[in-house]
Amino acid sequence: METAQDNRGTSPTAVETRKRWQSEKKRATRRHIRRCALDLFTANGYDNVTIKEIAAKAEVTPITLFRYFPRKEDIVLTLPTDDSLWERLQDNLATATRQGNETFEVFRATVDGMLVSIDPEFLGSLARRLAIVRADSTLQEALYAKIPSWSGKIAENIGGNDDPFHTEFLATGLVELAISLMLEWSRRREKTAHEPDAELIVTILQEMSGFCH
Repeated sequence: METAQDNRGTSPTAVETRKRWQSEKKRATRRHIRRCALDLFTANGYDNVTIKEIAAKAEVTPITLFRYFPRKEDIVLTLPTDDSLWERLQDNLATATRQGNETFEVFRATVDGMLVSIDPEFLGSLARRLAIVRADSTLQEALYAKIPSWSGKIAENIGGNDDPFHTEFLATGLVELAISLMLEWSRRREKTAHEPDAELIVTILQEMSGFCH
C-alpha cells in the first residue's frame, strides 16, 4: 500500500520548490566562482591566472568549474540567461520593438527599461569584468567574436516584424550598441567614481543619441 510517506516531496508544489532551490543554488555557485575569478584576474592579470587556481580559491573542483564556465573567457564574457535579469531584458526588448523599428530608439528604450530595476551588485560585477576585458587584447577579440551568437539570442526576442533580414540587422545593431555603451561606461567610470552608475549610463546614452541623429 502507498502511504503519505511514499508521496512526500512528489506534489507539484514540492517539485517546483525543489527546482527553484536547485536553480538558485546553481546561480549562487556561478556568482561565487565568478567573484573568486575576478579577484584573481584583478590582482594578477587575466593571462596569469589558471583554471586550477580559480577552482582552488572558489573551493570547487576544476570539473565543477567547467560545468559553469566551459572556457576561461566565459567567466568574464558570458551573461547568464537563466535569471531574472535576462527575463527583464526579454520583456523590455519585446516592448521596445513593438513600439518602433529604429535601431537606436529600440536600444535606448530597452536600456531605459533595464535601468529602472537594475541590481547595483550586477553593475559592480559587470564593471570589474569590463575593466579586465579592456586590459586584455585577447579578451577584446573574444568579446567581438561573440556578437553573432549574442545577436542570435536577441533576435529570438524581437517582435513586431516578420522580415528575418530586418530582425537580424536590428539584433546585430543592438548588440554592437550595447558593447560600445558598456565599454565607454567602463572607461568613464574609472574617472568619475562620484557619479552613480545608472546616471552615467544615461549621460552616455544621451551623447550616443546625438551621434545617431
